[in-house]
Amino acid sequence: MHQSYDYSNLPDDPQEAFVELCLIFMQELDEKILNLEGPNTEHFYLDFVNNVLAAASALEITQFENRDTPPIGVIYDEYGAFRIELQRFIVYAQIRNSRIGKKLSVSFESSDKAKIHRLIAKIKEVIESSNLEQTKKDHLYTKLNDFSSEIDISRTPFSRIMANILEFSDVISQSANKFQPIGNFILELISAVKTAKDRENSSQPLLPKSLERKQIEPPKRKATRASDSDDEIPF
Repeated sequence: MHQSYDYSNLPDDPQEAFVELCLIFMQELDEKILNLEGPNTEHFYLDFVNNVLAAASALEITQFENRDTPPIGVIYDEYGAFRIELQRFIVYAQIRNSRIGKKLSVSFESSDKAKIHRLIAKIKEVIESSNLEQTKKDHLYTKLNDFSSEIDISRTPFSRIMANILEFSDVISQSANKFQPIGNFILELISAVKTAKDRENSSQPLLPKSLERKQIEPPKRKATRASDSDDEIPF
């Protein structure tokens, strides 16, 4: 197991955490085999499979719940199929999580970013003119600087936006009158986020409407001629 890894920093989503660990285990395995001087790699593969299954069990990844670490002597026979199954799950999880992540985040255009940065600067001015303790001010400045950096990345998670809104809502609750301008700036910030997300959603390509199937007209009955029906029948 990767002893130096800080497991407390794993993503909250179990599949994301599992994929992150598996990629670490893969890198470790490749490095061990590359640096191996002897011919015996069996214990490296056993450790790898054991670590993957332990992570799957801890994170409740049911895909591997029926698998056990192969006994010594057969790991080479089973490793290939195991690695293919693991790789398939990793690709599946990465595609799934990327789609979910897009729904739970927003991409800002340059005009959105400029507006939000102006709002952040105004919030800083209100904090600077307040009588908050300097340590509290410094804490809020750090939060604002971090938030400002997150606005500039390709996609900003809604969770980070909400965390900052809650942080400054707490400041407002301490003195509603004094920090009321921050409340107004936050409302503007929320409006800017909503505008960006609405624009993003409206730009998503719509599925083409199903073409209406054209009904094939039945063949027209050939009109019978009156002369045919009026022929005299000889007696």
